[in-house]
Amino acid sequence: MTTTRPVPDVGDEPGPWTGYWQLPEPLLAFDPVDRRQRAVNPLAGLAEFGPYSRDARAGLQPRVRVALLAPDDDVPRLRGLLRELWYPQQPRERAEYLPPYPGWPQAFGYPIGPADNRAQITLPAGLDARVRAAASPTRTLAAALADGLQALKLVEDCFDMIVFYLPPRFTPYFTDGPFDLHDAVKATAAQLGLPTQIITDEALRYRCRASVAWRLATALYAKAGWIPWKLDTRTGPYDPQTAYIGLSYALRPAPDGSTGFVTCCSQVFDADGGGVQFVAYDTTQGNRTRKD
Repeated sequence: MTTTRPVPDVGDEPGPWTGYWQLPEPLLAFDPVDRRQRAVNPLAGLAEFGPYSRDARAGLQPRVRVALLAPDDDVPRLRGLLRELWYPQQPRERAEYLPPYPGWPQAFGYPIGPADNRAQITLPAGLDARVRAAASPTRTLAAALADGLQALKLVEDCFDMIVFYLPPRFTPYFTDGPFDLHDAVKATAAQLGLPTQIITDEALRYRCRASVAWRLATALYAKAGWIPWKLDTRTGPYDPQTAYIGLSYALRPAPDGSTGFVTCCSQVFDADGGGVQFVAYDTTQGNRTRKD
């Protein structure tokens, strides 16, 4: 990754004509004490050293317990995908970045497995027909998923993560005008304080299984409350008193042809990557840009 910023002064290197400085890639730490356990590539670091929090969590939680939410007929496919995380996978793309996936136990040190049966929830029978017949299929499907999350909230003591699957037949219902199924479900989960991972058919069919395994495994590990790596602040110009802020927004078209600044998000975290705060809000009113 190349970090850029405007050149502050014409006398500074590399000069006013380049418009940016190229900074070295920061090192990532994979152990809070051992300074030798560092790497630039986060996946290579995990494969060689294991995660940053492997010792800090020793004895506190023996595994990542995964709750499932999916249509009854699709639960076996979802479980099959999660079983893949146990086994090594060889990369078939991005060889300069993607190391072989060593399997979950070797990469993270703790096992991953299904949560208690109380946290294995299937969507209601007949949901497909009800969604197809609904005036707003997307909202009907979102309501069913929200009900599933509410049910899981009642047994949240027996799982660490929720993984739910949206099969290809639901793809036509992912959006309905300004309403977005993914955003709605994530908002419900955030309000309930539940960590979730959405799986679509792409994860089941993508040709490079190592890529899928690395992405899904690191997401589950981090969302379960563990720390895969941290920025190595023991070297380099990193001020521990600095707060970092990330801003983003989404634009949505309105029926009258205008464009609304609908959703704004901000993330605030410290130099160690900890203390993350996430805020999202709607700014539709009074913030429309006419599209001619």
